[in-house]
Amino acid sequence: MADFSITAANVIAGGVVPTKTAGEALVAGEAVYKKVADGKYYKAQADGNEEEAKFAGVAVNNCAAGQPFSLVEAGELTVGSALGSAGKAVVLSAAAGKLAPIADLLTGHRLTIVGYSKSATVLVIQSIVTGTQVP
Repeated sequence: MADFSITAANVIAGGVVPTKTAGEALVAGEAVYKKVADGKYYKAQADGNEEEAKFAGVAVNNCAAGQPFSLVEAGELTVGSALGSAGKAVVLSAAAGKLAPIADLLTGHRLTIVGYSKSATVLVIQSIVTGTQVP
């Protein structure tokens, strides 16, 4: 399989979401982590270091580095028809900012469960950050 192809224009938060500051340019639908060194948010990924795999949420809008953006940390997020169907475990991808089906994890990737697909269009964010590398 491949990363879920989330179209930024289809990302809709289900409620009020907090505003954060981006450390790099972000696109709606990208997974992010908070960098301890500067307190800003960057694209999360499964094949980086442990900090980069500490999922903090999904960006709801596009922004440039240093700009504010909204973030969904938990709950439902509409992502268009990217997820295909209900019942899929969704994890961080090796590609920065992307989400993938759990079957895409490879040896050495860090297991960060983002949530699951409630339907083809709705991602339920219930993250589990393990820090554990896949054997």
